[in-house]
Amino acid sequence: MRLASLAALAGGAAALIAPPVSVRRPTSVLRADWQRYEDAASGDPYWHDAETGATTWDDPTTPVVDPYADWQAAVDPTSGGTYYYTADGRTSWDWPPVEAPAAAPAAAAAPAASDA
Repeated sequence: MRLASLAALAGGAAALIAPPVSVRRPTSVLRADWQRYEDAASGDPYWHDAETGATTWDDPTTPVVDPYADWQAAVDPTSGGTYYYTADGRTSWDWPPVEAPAAAPAAAAAPAASDA
């Protein structure tokens, strides 16, 4: 049922495909050997992995949210090209999807010159 609704959303006759393996983001494996420390100069926390010697300012225990999880791939029946779309109507020919920048606010209308 869900595939049918996705196919309808993607243009009906479009073939649904999975994004290529090479562009899928791997699930990160979190090991328990990260230790939290505090930077003496700034007081900011940082983490150190004693096994690898790696350090990071970003908490490695925080789950990473995949920004592409809601994107689906389909093949355009006319061109044969692969495009990507979401259930909320976003589309892109590129992977990873490139979001269009927000439109700049329209310039304020110039006041009309008065006839005096």
